[in-house]
Amino acid sequence: MTERTRVLAAQKAEHRRNLANHANQRAARKEQSQKEGVHASTARASTPPLNQSIKPSQPQKPGYNKYSSLKASKRPRQVKECPAPKAVRESERRQIRPPQPKRPLPQDDSLEPGEIRETKRRKKKTVASPRGKISASKSSLKSQTAQDVIKASESSPTSGPASTRSNSRKRPAEEADEGSKAASPKRVKVDHEPSSEAAMSQAPPDVPTAKEETETTAPQSKQQEGISSRSSNTLKGKPSGRPAGLRNFRFACYSNSALQTLMCIPEIATVISAVEGGRVQAADDYFAERIDLMEEDRKPAWRSRKALRAMLDAEEDSVKLTAYLGEALSGMREAEKAGETTSALLFNQACGTLLKDRSIPGGPEDGTPFNGEHQMDAAGFIDELLRQIRTELELEGVDGDPIDDLIGIEGRQHLRCDACGHVSSRTTDEGANMLKVDIKANNVGVDDLLARYSTPEAVPDFRCDGCHEQGAVIKSLHLTKTSPYLLVHINRTRPDEKITTNVPFPVATINIDVDGTQRQYTAVSVVEHKSMGKGKSSLDNGHYLCCRLVGDQWWFCSDDHVKKLTISQAVQKHKQACLVLLKENVQP
Repeated sequence: MTERTRVLAAQKAEHRRNLANHANQRAARKEQSQKEGVHASTARASTPPLNQSIKPSQPQKPGYNKYSSLKASKRPRQVKECPAPKAVRESERRQIRPPQPKRPLPQDDSLEPGEIRETKRRKKKTVASPRGKISASKSSLKSQTAQDVIKASESSPTSGPASTRSNSRKRPAEEADEGSKAASPKRVKVDHEPSSEAAMSQAPPDVPTAKEETETTAPQSKQQEGISSRSSNTLKGKPSGRPAGLRNFRFACYSNSALQTLMCIPEIATVISAVEGGRVQAADDYFAERIDLMEEDRKPAWRSRKALRAMLDAEEDSVKLTAYLGEALSGMREAEKAGETTSALLFNQACGTLLKDRSIPGGPEDGTPFNGEHQMDAAGFIDELLRQIRTELELEGVDGDPIDDLIGIEGRQHLRCDACGHVSSRTTDEGANMLKVDIKANNVGVDDLLARYSTPEAVPDFRCDGCHEQGAVIKSLHLTKTSPYLLVHINRTRPDEKITTNVPFPVATINIDVDGTQRQYTAVSVVEHKSMGKGKSSLDNGHYLCCRLVGDQWWFCSDDHVKKLTISQAVQKHKQACLVLLKENVQP
């Protein structure tokens, strides 16, 4: 065995002996602690705190801290007392600071009635009244008790929250005069109509007159004024000025826009009232029972509308659109008075029974019905509707043609052959409901479109009636008759495409040459089409809306969404007009 091996063996033996000694010591300490555990815990509990055992080695000096020499980690923890509960503190505070009594109002005899003095300390005003001086500060206005409110409500003609609000908003001068007014049992109701002097003189001296009542009434907020004005208009039967919105149950936006346009011709309601009957009672009763369901876009609503159409189709010979149109326009007027929204669903279903569009490719053989279930053209719908009304008026035996007197037009066409100079003319648009114009350039207004209607243009490959040769002729058109209203149809369609050329919104007076005479018209309704398909020129999907003039205010009507429209908004945003209603300016 080498020396190195002996050293390692000795070290291991020494290490084992040390481990054994430590184990024996731990066992002895553990046994001793178990025997004297209670005495040890008692001894530890009776040990004085650290701050009492440390004594300074030298006398204390002024400003000396006995813990300044210790590190922060070795400083003893100082026990803080728990704060008292909040309720206890508040009670102690109330005991310490009892509530102060209210100060009496200052009585200043140096002020004259009506004189105001501003104090510098509390920034309040002292108002002198015939009964005394009143301090009109914010604190005095807010110190009205419940008993004062009850007394004020009992003295007023009305009781409840409304009278409480009006009393709480009185000015200081009114509070001063309240004592003189309280003597009267009732207040004089304000009459908006001028009262006679005799009635004013018969009022008791303590009762305020109507003029004084108006002056002392607290001003209403803007929202309260708007509500009161709308309710008063509804009660008096006056229109609120806001057009009635029309709910769209499926694809009836074209019909809603047409009805908004017809509302701008108030004479048409008188014309169609000459037709009697024309309603299907079974369909009316069925619609009244399911009106809420039919306006939803769900299968039960589709089935209900289908059943309603079946009832109308079964009585097709008895259905008259004048009756259903009159009801729709009357409902819009009533909704306009109340500022509400209405529905023309029954009118649309009746239109589907009598009006068909046979120009839609791929549609039914007898045409696609104008019942609001399909996407249709607004100009085509209003043209077919007016034709049907003309027919019903004629069958009813009405003298003349009232619709033609309202919106009828008439023109004349001239053809001049370039080869022989032969001129032929014929009457055009006789009995037409609207004037159709084409868009030739961008940003061309309605007045320019009407002027270009009479501009001569060359027509190639035309057979002349004079020389019987095939060649070019010059065609010119001009209007020979117009009516108080003129419907202008701006053509925006070509095969499988929409013409998106902008047409400025017509806000200025439009001059029209009628057989050599200038007649002035103003736009009162503009219907436009907004494309909503894959592109702006798509005809697959879109939406019709109407901008109509009520008084001097333009309104934006998109189904049941109605809002005010300024001239600048109309000029900037509405440039896709497809149907414009013009009204002739009546010279005073």
